[in-house]
Amino acid sequence: MVVTTVVARTGADNLSNDYIAYVGIVDDVLRGTYDWRQFFRQTFVAGAHSMALPMLVRLGVILATGWNGYAELYLAIVLTAARLVLLHGALARGLGRWPRLLLWPTLAALLFSLSQINVFAFGDAGLSIGLTQLGFALGVWGLAHFPGRWAGVGLMAAGGAIATLSGGAGLGAWPVFLLGLGLLGFRRPAQYGAWLGGALLASLPYIIYMVLQPGPASHRVVSVMNPRHLLHALGWPMAQGITSDFVENAMAFRHGLAGLVLAAIGLALLLRRERALAVRAAPAVMVLAYGLLTVWQTSLFRSMIAPWYTGPFMTFWVGLLGLAAVLGTTTDQSRTWRARASRGWAVVVVSVLVAAYASSNLTYHDKAFYLFSRAPASASCLRHYRTAPTSCEERIFQWGVGHPELMGLLAAPLERHHLNVFSPRQRWTLQGDFALDTVRVHETPGVPDVAWFPGLRGRPLPWWHYEHLNVLVHAPNAITWTVALPAGLRRATFRSAAATRAAARRDPGAHGVTVEVTVERPDRQPEIAYRSHRRGGGRHWEPLRIALERYAGQTITLRLASTAETSGAGGWAMYRFPFIDAVLDPLGPAVVEPGGSETPRPTAADLTLDLADPAAWRATDAVPVSAPPTGAAWLVGASPQFVHSGRLRICLADYTHLFIRMAATPVIGGRAFRVRYAIEHETTPARSLLIPLYSDGEFHEYTYDLKLLELPRPVRLTGLAIDPITGGATTAEGRVDIATLRLLRGDSPSACPPG
Repeated sequence: MVVTTVVARTGADNLSNDYIAYVGIVDDVLRGTYDWRQFFRQTFVAGAHSMALPMLVRLGVILATGWNGYAELYLAIVLTAARLVLLHGALARGLGRWPRLLLWPTLAALLFSLSQINVFAFGDAGLSIGLTQLGFALGVWGLAHFPGRWAGVGLMAAGGAIATLSGGAGLGAWPVFLLGLGLLGFRRPAQYGAWLGGALLASLPYIIYMVLQPGPASHRVVSVMNPRHLLHALGWPMAQGITSDFVENAMAFRHGLAGLVLAAIGLALLLRRERALAVRAAPAVMVLAYGLLTVWQTSLFRSMIAPWYTGPFMTFWVGLLGLAAVLGTTTDQSRTWRARASRGWAVVVVSVLVAAYASSNLTYHDKAFYLFSRAPASASCLRHYRTAPTSCEERIFQWGVGHPELMGLLAAPLERHHLNVFSPRQRWTLQGDFALDTVRVHETPGVPDVAWFPGLRGRPLPWWHYEHLNVLVHAPNAITWTVALPAGLRRATFRSAAATRAAARRDPGAHGVTVEVTVERPDRQPEIAYRSHRRGGGRHWEPLRIALERYAGQTITLRLASTAETSGAGGWAMYRFPFIDAVLDPLGPAVVEPGGSETPRPTAADLTLDLADPAAWRATDAVPVSAPPTGAAWLVGASPQFVHSGRLRICLADYTHLFIRMAATPVIGGRAFRVRYAIEHETTPARSLLIPLYSDGEFHEYTYDLKLLELPRPVRLTGLAIDPITGGATTAEGRVDIATLRLLRGDSPSACPPG
């Protein structure tokens, strides 16, 4: 199954984004200090969602696995598989043998569509949406299998409670269940009383925390009826590029309109039909109605459509498929024109579904959103939150930057209880640690730079990508990775594989390359741990593994290098997704940072950028004030900016880091320092890097490792603009103090030719 493959082979085991709302509860529960009387209030999230049941399930996952993120992901897949069984059992009632069989793969294709990758690849969404949808499916299945009986009412009530206590979309299950009670022949008043009682009881958190005691986060109605929004939402699961614009999508609008018209025609074809056909179609009508109701419910409170809404919205298409299965196999002979029209309509529905699905669900890359906060770099940034640069905030959270202290709020409880990336079983990746100063690249002009690739061929991807990437180390380049192995280390194994990139066959000098991994320690001779010669045609992976237990308690540097038989040619060495699987002492520290500072400190050789120099910088929306002893200061407005007005030809390869010591008053909103720059042959500073700033208003030192820009070597900086903050001050007292801004010079000779 494609979804399972994506989950298994991409991303990392780390928490991010909305999980920050739960770590405080988990911390108190594991400490034994949690006040369970506050459980329903504290699990009422974002002012519109009761997450009581997902939280209980999550606590079970934590106790069983130490909060392994993949456990939640696979659980979401299991929940969807269970929903597939329930919906098939409900929708296929009364169908013949072949229609029942054909319904399995088509229904599975919809429920496991790649458009829902943000549900399957992010545990918080997967658990909540999975339980909500499972609860609704259980209620439909119960009503369909036990029409008119109390067993059906009991399953309906249980399913409704599961749905309602797992997310706001679960509220819509109750009116749909009422519709099902009528369609499926439930006649006893007590059964409707049970429905009402179940709905009120399950909805109590919403009644209390949205109506009786609304909090500041409670949602307000945005629009009672927004037809354009509704059509976009209906077509969202059948559209491409749903992460680029959360409001407008032409493909979603077209498919939503087509789906709504087909649904209206299908429901019209059911009118004045015999009772037996109406009963057969009842589950499909319920699923279709729930999809429509969920879309409308979302439009009440949202003006945008998030990528993970495809999970609930796909229910509409499932119902449309179920209705087509019923009407397409009708044997109604009393009104033959209706029978022919029903079968024709079913053919059109299936054709539209196939065409829409094929045009939108053959890839997930244009739909992936949450995966970027679960990349290998995300896990490394979270694990090393104490020493990680503030730019790591962008790798973990996706709601904008400017609050790097959130990394500590998320990580500290996890570290305290040895959970998730701090568990005794950890995976450290070279790709992830590339975000840190513990990884350095050693490149030679004239050969391809160190770069990251998803395979042996194709184009490179950025180091922060969610794909598990392989690193090209073309001879005579090298990449080094410094790791600290805890004294209580029980097991640690470096794993990778070696091959030559497909480009080697086009290289006339591709006689072969030697790949070599050495272990370096301070004041010790390097130890060759692995060496292999790869011929030009050696484009199959040769696995390698190196046991590291004997270095427990030490800081080591792994050097991944390559040498070629012919200088400058043929050295297309690739290392496959290098990582270390480590088993730590559960009673010892969860993470150990390498001894000593890897980040270079300012020296006299650095290039200082003095923003207070009016001859070099043109300032807008920034008024200088008396310069304090620590440096220059400005009162800033909404969009302060400094543009370098002189001629620049800075060889960036000569420098390792951007270094800033600065402070910004807490009243400033957009707390991030942005550098916009241009390199050779570019006219305007269109590229940028972002450094989040702490919100306490105190002076802090910030660094940005220039290797993260992945610029070609050598390259010259030709344009520069500085935005000291990315959002304006909330009062006229917004002040920015910059003690120093400089490029830290490396210790190697200049990489650029003179001129």
